[in-house]
Amino acid sequence: MGIKYDFYRQNAEISCCFLRTFHDKNTKLARFSFILFLLNRAAVW
Repeated sequence: MGIKYDFYRQNAEISCCFLRTFHDKNTKLARFSFILFLLNRAAVW
């Protein structure tokens, strides 16, 4: 259960980072953050 909680917490942190970067309109960083987000989703599944 602890491991699953860590996964969700990490997902939330990456999502917040992605949204913050996307809000800043920095396309290169936003794209990089989005790729990390997708890789993290793939790792969870």
